[in-house]
Amino acid sequence: MAARELIQVLRIIDDTSLAVGADGRVIDSPSGPAFSSREAYRMLSPSRPTDASACTTWALRLPAKLKIFAYLADIDRLSTRANLFYKHCAPSSVCAACPEIETGRHLFFYCPPAMTLWGRLGVSIPPGQSSIWTFASSPADPWSSSDEFPRHQITVDKDVKSSQEINPAYDAWVATDQQVLLFLLNTLSPDILISVIGMETAVDVWGAIKSMFASQSKMRISNLCFTLAKTKRRT
Repeated sequence: MAARELIQVLRIIDDTSLAVGADGRVIDSPSGPAFSSREAYRMLSPSRPTDASACTTWALRLPAKLKIFAYLADIDRLSTRANLFYKHCAPSSVCAACPEIETGRHLFFYCPPAMTLWGRLGVSIPPGQSSIWTFASSPADPWSSSDEFPRHQITVDKDVKSSQEINPAYDAWVATDQQVLLFLLNTLSPDILISVIGMETAVDVWGAIKSMFASQSKMRISNLCFTLAKTKRRT
């Protein structure tokens, strides 16, 4: 093996001719990019299709930790039992909640507790779901297109007449919303809790908290800009 490699190196040396002038990197050319490790790696690496999941994930306006977690979940690189078992770090690849293999898709979509959660949220997960970014919308969506919660009544067509009936999704939404509202109220400090007492929905509480801290952030930015503008360099 070493002898063959030596012969190849000697052939390359024999085919090399020296010229007068400064040395240059062979990757540099008038029509190509300047030499860099990145460009060299790109030229030596095979062409790959665009990672749609990465393009979607990194474009989101979310904290970096959430982006990384979402991307790893989408490409099934989280420390699920299946991945840990493959690395000889777990005794079994079977899910703790059911007798199926615990992959990322199973953990977030098809495990009974996960399916129950998605059902409570009104999200339909079709069989063979391939990406967390391609949820299919339900054809019978009880939510209005512009509201943030289900309408109390919906129009139902019967024969040639239409009538207003109670929306069955409304009661489920109220129960879920009150649970979220109770959780929010129990986690707020007393000084913030005073500002949201009396609000009836979780979205109202969350909107008030968001506005409260957003205004403080804008004020801090203005004060910082004013302070920087007054700062003078010492001589």
